[in-house]
Amino acid sequence: MSEWQPIETAPIEAFKKDDWFMAHSESLLLWDGWPRIGTYNFTKNGKGRWKTDDGRVCNPSWWMPLPSPPGEGK
Repeated sequence: MSEWQPIETAPIEAFKKDDWFMAHSESLLLWDGWPRIGTYNFTKNGKGRWKTDDGRVCNPSWWMPLPSPPGEGK
């Protein structure tokens, strides 16, 4: 498994006007001391923000890539 990295280094896909509503860059986030799966999302006007898997806007401080599913890569 990867190490926690500062949120500023998280890979974020660029805003795309035609699919602004799609979730991008799914990662494991550390928010208020709790690990959460989350994505970087955009508003219709292109404002980006992190959201947890249950749709809550959050301000994580750390991230790491999600691990591969079991059995993948064998």
